[in-house]
Amino acid sequence: MKIDFTYKKIFVNTFTKFGSKIASILLSLISVSLLTRYLGTEGYGNYTLVFTYISFFAIASDIGFNVMVVREFAREEERSALAKATFLNLKVILIGLSIVLSMIGLLFFPYPLYLKNVIIIGILAVAVGNMSSYGTSILQSRIRLDLVALIDLLTKVVTVFVIVCFTRLNLGFYYIVASVFIGNLMGLVTSLYFVRGQLTFKLYLDKSLVIKLIKMGLPVGLTAFLSLAYFKVDTLMLSVMRPPAEV
Repeated sequence: MKIDFTYKKIFVNTFTKFGSKIASILLSLISVSLLTRYLGTEGYGNYTLVFTYISFFAIASDIGFNVMVVREFAREEERSALAKATFLNLKVILIGLSIVLSMIGLLFFPYPLYLKNVIIIGILAVAVGNMSSYGTSILQSRIRLDLVALIDLLTKVVTVFVIVCFTRLNLGFYYIVASVFIGNLMGLVTSLYFVRGQLTFKLYLDKSLVIKLIKMGLPVGLTAFLSLAYFKVDTLMLSVMRPPAEV
């Protein structure tokens, strides 16, 4: 009976994830179509630059942490309150570190002030999205990929809807990037709602657990950084050498 239930759960999760992925691709195509038409070549170049720049620093908020959370929560049915507090607080610290590093990094790039301001909005948007990934990691450990797919789909639907509204109102580049923040915020609220029973809000860090997570996560984080650098470093190089349209 338990085996049948497990197979059924796997089937539902797989089907939901597959359907969500198709919907996400369609929404992404709609988003790109809207943005390229509204922002133009130069504006879309800057939009690409904003999130490419942030992605290099966003790795500091993960370093394989989400993968470790999935494994650690799946390993034990009930984690202690102090362990849960450690997971949550470490994630917040890592996100804070990525925000600080990305802000400092802006000082060394010759971008105009308006673009730096837009990047700051994007930094906050990505930080909210990374916090949302903490909740989805816990859901993955519970084999609730259906809820993970739902959160991902909801985030994209809200983002595209807001982009449509902002483009119709002709509010400009700042608001377009802010639409990502609004979509990610909706995903964060939803993910934290689904895992509210697994959250412990307490100022506590288990040093041994933190060291263990960092040691296990660093190789994953380093691999992710090198992969990102391989595919995206040319965008950063072009951004300081050539006009936004060429980015």
